[in-house]
Amino acid sequence: MARKILFREARKEKCRFGHSLVFVPEQKRLRCYKCDKIRSKKYYTANKDKIKGKARNRQLRYLYGITQDEYNHLLSCQNSQCAICGKVHSERSLVVDHCHYTNKIRGLLCQQCNFMLGLASDNKEILKRAVEYLTLKSYG
Repeated sequence: MARKILFREARKEKCRFGHSLVFVPEQKRLRCYKCDKIRSKKYYTANKDKIKGKARNRQLRYLYGITQDEYNHLLSCQNSQCAICGKVHSERSLVVDHCHYTNKIRGLLCQQCNFMLGLASDNKEILKRAVEYLTLKSYG
């Protein structure tokens, strides 16, 4: 069997659409990578929401140990608002805020508030000094 496949590859057979076939030793068969790519694109466009939902669920599980349902519960508890600034955001624009030491989830934040905490290294003293600075340097 393998000899026939190698013989076919030596003749450089084409798939039914005229693309070159390549022998894959691990699978012991000929494959058309162009047709595989076209098939993958068609599947992705037909199942985009399903694929993205599964990827989001995997990401939440891997990074934070929660499911999409738990994220949605947090979102509804916060009324789709950032836990710090209180602005209403869409579901995908709120990120999961967690303690980097304990990995405990604190809530959902918008990108700006999450960056603010990250740039302050989650240090309460830095944030207190920032509040003091803002109160002393108020305009008006």
